[in-house]
Amino acid sequence: MKQELQQRKIFKLKKIKIKEKQRYFNIYLNLFYLDNYLINKKKCNYVTIYSKYQRFFKLQKYFTSKFDIQQINNNTIASSNREKETRIHSPFKNQLKDRIILHVDANNFYASVECAFNSNLKNKPVAVSGDPTKRNGIILAKNQIAKSFGVLTGEAIWQAKEKCPNLICLPPRMPLYEEYSKHLRNIYKKYTHLVEPFGIDECWLDITETHKIFGGALKIANDIREEVKKSLNITVSVGISFCKLFAKLGSDLKKPDAVTCIYRENFKQIVYPLPITEIIGIGNRLEKRFNKLNIYTLGDITKTEDFILKKIFGIIGINLKQKLLGNDIDPVASSLQQQPPKSIGNGTTTTYDIFNEEEIKATVIFLAHQICPRLREQQLFAKRISVSIKDCTLKKQHHSRVLPFPTQTEREITYLTMQLINSFWKYKEKIRAIRISVSQLSDANIQQISMFENYEKRKNQFNQSLDKLNLKYGKKTLQPAILKVSPFLREGFQLHRPTQA
Repeated sequence: MKQELQQRKIFKLKKIKIKEKQRYFNIYLNLFYLDNYLINKKKCNYVTIYSKYQRFFKLQKYFTSKFDIQQINNNTIASSNREKETRIHSPFKNQLKDRIILHVDANNFYASVECAFNSNLKNKPVAVSGDPTKRNGIILAKNQIAKSFGVLTGEAIWQAKEKCPNLICLPPRMPLYEEYSKHLRNIYKKYTHLVEPFGIDECWLDITETHKIFGGALKIANDIREEVKKSLNITVSVGISFCKLFAKLGSDLKKPDAVTCIYRENFKQIVYPLPITEIIGIGNRLEKRFNKLNIYTLGDITKTEDFILKKIFGIIGINLKQKLLGNDIDPVASSLQQQPPKSIGNGTTTTYDIFNEEEIKATVIFLAHQICPRLREQQLFAKRISVSIKDCTLKKQHHSRVLPFPTQTEREITYLTMQLINSFWKYKEKIRAIRISVSQLSDANIQQISMFENYEKRKNQFNQSLDKLNLKYGKKTLQPAILKVSPFLREGFQLHRPTQA
């Protein structure tokens, strides 16, 4: 009797489990059908349901982790399982209308602008480079003629001159490049308001809703190329695809002055044989980690199991695989909405190697006085600091910390940065370069009320007064005395500009 009762209990429990599994599975499928209905009836588009799909896949993760359908010996559940396998990834592949996205990349931008601005440089090998006397003598950009001699971006000037003795090296002129960048974006905005900058010389354009007005995506790409060539005397390469990742890849595949199309029908043939370093975000370090797993091409990533990618690369690995499968729904930001920066940073290479704490602190003060005025200008507070140090052997160390309170003042940034540096740097090696960036930025108007409100107000007013004086009479009008007596410091350059969210 006891055995029979136990068997009945087990049977009942199995029934309950099967019903529970069926219920969650039905919820899961209903979400999918609801979104499909909204799209087909044109009640909403791919952008408005983006948040719904985030919820959709969260439920997928919960469903697949909580219940194992494969273990159910029931025909109805088995058929539902087959339905799940065929439909679960279909929202991106078949049901959503494919977007048409362009990625426009200005070829050899800095060097091309210099040649366009100065006609005497035409048909000569030209490179924009740093200053060797200040230990930043590397090639920042080169024109097509210099490239034909084998000159590479990032190599030392003396190495480039060995390859091309007649190479003309010019210092960078950022205001001029920014002016050309504005003209480029004004050309792009003639075709769509969805223009998202990616650096000073690249932009994504979403022309899904406007391409028919201008005669199709290919005609728009060629019109942009011709207009840029006529009005600015530089060239651009254009990639056309259904997602941002492949559009960017397309503009990199053919250069200069070319158009590359990667459609859903042919993206596997074009993309999968390419080496993994062809896509943005995978450098030498990640390449070595992928190679250890016998992953050498982009197609190899798509064949790798999710649990392996997640264990080694985290959620980034899974997201990359989904994008390579064609499931990239990252929207192109609108140029009508100004996006706040995600981070603000500056870095400098000292004129000679520094060693002791006093010299490092002077460098940190110098960088803090580059960063904080920009924070105050955009009315932002920072909650995280990141420090990157390059020693005399060119080895890098990168550390970051969350701050106990949001800040935008030089004194606090300096103090907290030195705390972070002292926690990991042992002062055994000489330092060649330091970079500081701040992130987790928040609006200055939305801050917790301080117990010392009057002090905070006076401090902010004082800093704003300094900013106004430096803006009116020059950056070096008012600055800490230590910067005047530090010969190893020079005017630093911005390593990464405020990135758009």
